Amino acid sequence: MESSKPIAQDFDYLLVLDFEATCIEHEKIQPVQEIIEFPVIAISTDGWKETAVFHQYVKPTVNPILTPFCTSLTGIIQNTVDNGKTLPEVLKDFDFWLEENQIKQTNFAFVTCGDWDLKFALPDECQAKKMQIPEYFTKWINVKKAYAEHTGSFPKYGLQSLLAKCNLTFEVKDFNS
Repeated sequence: MESSKPIAQDFDYLLVLDFEATCIEHEKIQPVQEIIEFPVIAISTDGWKETAVFHQYVKPTVNPILTPFCTSLTGIIQNTVDNGKTLPEVLKDFDFWLEENQIKQTNFAFVTCGDWDLKFALPDECQAKKMQIPEYFTKWINVKKAYAEHTGSFPKYGLQSLLAKCNLTFEVKDFNS
């Protein structure tokens, strides 16, 4: 029987990212949706182990009051974001975290479940607030697209259903407690 060997990877680290943002039920929040939770888990492709976690809550400044719908959907309460840092501060902290964990100098990519986080949420907010978006946020792997390329079927739902189709389970890191 042939033993399976790990497949060589293009990236040294995969940074799993899943923003939460301000929202209103049944409509688009104006003038911009703001990120309120910024969680990232770093996974080394050499051994496939979690090596570091970055997690901060972000204080919205355009629409600072969370809607009841937003709290219900995300589990994030007003007091939590009130005590958070602004997006420019969080981005600065994140850049420091990348340096501190010796990730920034490596070949890394973000991993998202969909394109929303890095194609819309962060760029739209940075543009609305006239902030420069760091270059490293421009490359990511959408696991839905990767799954579709591998199977020929695009998953209709979120990460939970995608993992179920692969007979995998999801280990939840509960940041919203």
